[in-house]
Amino acid sequence: MGVGESVGVWGVGGVGTHIVQLARLVGAAPVIALDINPAVLERALELGADYAFDTRDDGLADKLAEVTGGRLLDVAFDAVGLKVTFEQALGSLTNGGRLVGVGMSAESPTIGPTVLFGVTRKQVLGHLGYQNVDIETLARLVSLGRLDISRSISEVVGLEDLPAGIEKLERQQGNPIRILVKP
Repeated sequence: MGVGESVGVWGVGGVGTHIVQLARLVGAAPVIALDINPAVLERALELGADYAFDTRDDGLADKLAEVTGGRLLDVAFDAVGLKVTFEQALGSLTNGGRLVGVGMSAESPTIGPTVLFGVTRKQVLGHLGYQNVDIETLARLVSLGRLDISRSISEVVGLEDLPAGIEKLERQQGNPIRILVKP
C-alpha cells in the first residue's frame, strides 16, 4: 500500500488495529475500518481510520463507493479470515486492487470465475507472520512515536490471573484486543 491508495481493513482487532495505523502512516487515503463491533469501530477512528463501517450494513458497497469517489479499494486487508470477510473484501476491490489475507480459518472462500481476475487484474496475496527486519522497523516506529501499540494492549496480567484473562478474551469482556502475561 502506498500514498493515496484507498485501504480497507476487515477486522480491527490486534492485527487490524496496527494495519490501520500503518496505512495512515504510509499515506494511504482513505483508510477504512470494517468490523461488526461498534466499540471496535470507534477505537479504529481514534487510531487513525478515516471511516469506520459495520460489515453487516446492507448499504456497505454504496458507502465504500461514496468515500472512495466511486473507485472502491486499491488494497483490502482481511484480518479475520472468514469466508464472508474474504469475499466481501474481494468484492470491494477496484480493478487492479489487491487483497491481502492476514486472518486465517478453515473456511473456503469462493473467488468466482477465474476469467474475472484476468479482466479486472485483481490480486489475492496471502501473508503469514513477519521477517526479523520487520521487528526492527516497527520498534523504530514505536520509539519515534509514529506507531502507538499501547492501544492494542488491553491489559497486563500475572500468571496467577491468566485464566481470568483468557476468559475476558473469550467473552469479549471490556472489548479487549490483547492481554499480555507478565511472569
